[in-house]
Amino acid sequence: MTILEDWHSDTCIGNYLKTIYSERKSKGNFQPRDRYGRIGTPRGYGGFMHTDWVGFKGRNIISMDGYGGQVIAIDLDLERVVVINAIHSDYDWKKIVRKVRKDG
Repeated sequence: MTILEDWHSDTCIGNYLKTIYSERKSKGNFQPRDRYGRIGTPRGYGGFMHTDWVGFKGRNIISMDGYGGQVIAIDLDLERVVVINAIHSDYDWKKIVRKVRKDG
């Protein structure tokens, strides 16, 4: 929630978040097994966060991915935060994370 508040403010941290987002890098030709799964869907990376999500054109979305399928995904425009606490990555990512971000 603090990241959302900082993103929408003109503070030092808010400006830092906007800078790392604007200077993000493309992942290039990265071809994972599941192109639309939690690893293959983001096409950019910056400041330890995944960006440029396939199917969410024009939306500022960042996410962090951890061991065992843990995810923190933040839609900075619609002000939605999805957090997955997992010890195994065998859950239905598309249903739990992607669909929630897309449809609310």
